Amino acid sequence: MQTDDAVSALYARVGPSAYRLALSLLGQRAAAEDVVHEAFARLVARLDGLRDPQALDGYVTRAVRNLALNRLRRRRNAEAATETLAAGASGWVAPVD
Repeated sequence: MQTDDAVSALYARVGPSAYRLALSLLGQRAAAEDVVHEAFARLVARLDGLRDPQALDGYVTRAVRNLALNRLRRRRNAEAATETLAAGASGWVAPVD
């Protein structure tokens, strides 16, 4: 229960700024909420292995930033693939065996 209280206190302290960071990077509220939730879930899962428990604020901020940037990369790659498929569809020719 002590861990739950510590995580709740950390969320109360860092959650709003973590959300603002994610929202500024992603531009979508639901995506920002997902990223913050994932960052805290990862924190809880790795709590025992953290080297410097005093640096939790920085850990959360870094995790949110990295998760948001990864999501942006995936979004950009998916959009590029869709554009490539759309461009190629007009001149697509079936391969000959």
